[in-house]
Amino acid sequence: MRMHLLTLVVVGGLLQGVFLAPAIITENNSLQEKTIKAIQYLSEVLSELNESLTPERNVKSNPVNVPAVSEATVQPETGTLTVLLDELNQAIQNNTRALREQQRPDEKCPRPFSRVGSQCFYVNKYRRVTWSEARKFCQGLTADLAQPSDVNTLRAMLLDKYPEDDCRFYWVGASEVGSEGAWEWLSKTPVSRREWATGQPDGGNENCVVLSRDEYPALHDSPCYTHTTFICQKHLVPQVPQMREREVLVQ
Repeated sequence: MRMHLLTLVVVGGLLQGVFLAPAIITENNSLQEKTIKAIQYLSEVLSELNESLTPERNVKSNPVNVPAVSEATVQPETGTLTVLLDELNQAIQNNTRALREQQRPDEKCPRPFSRVGSQCFYVNKYRRVTWSEARKFCQGLTADLAQPSDVNTLRAMLLDKYPEDDCRFYWVGASEVGSEGAWEWLSKTPVSRREWATGQPDGGNENCVVLSRDEYPALHDSPCYTHTTFICQKHLVPQVPQMREREVLVQ
């Protein structure tokens, strides 16, 4: 038991240093990767320690000439330690994800695109064109019609950035393909049922999709020849890290 407590004290010290790491991480990606690897290694150590604390492992590893510990004694002690180790392990995993998220600000959206979450969008509210024309315009920007990972987040951006806009509908990158009722994004991903506005899609000669800024859920089907505004999407662009002054002097 003392050995286990000592191990937890050491682990606690390591965790304290690791959890402080995000606050002092610089723009040096290699340092950040090393921190992530250290956290992952610590997670493996905790997992192995957790396994060693199970009653079954304790009984099997007990020498014949050593009095066996009763199950009633083992369970309360190992149960508490196991719960603690599980919590520490979960905290480590969460911290690893947070560190990886910190790498994303190194990417940005090229103009005229604006970042919404981890995606880049350009709202063209000045030209009203058909769905095909809108897609060609986006492709001219080396982009395509918008395929938001979260439709409502994109809609919220429209309400926030253009609160008094008279544009109600925007073409997005989804349409009806193949058989009736088969709606897909340009990526071939099916359009989720929960993303359609009430009563939509309502059929007829309406094979393309618009996003309504005034409704939640926000998607409507619409005739592809309708003229309306549109939203383009482009991938984030990785940024080349700038050399710091000390690095320039060394070279």
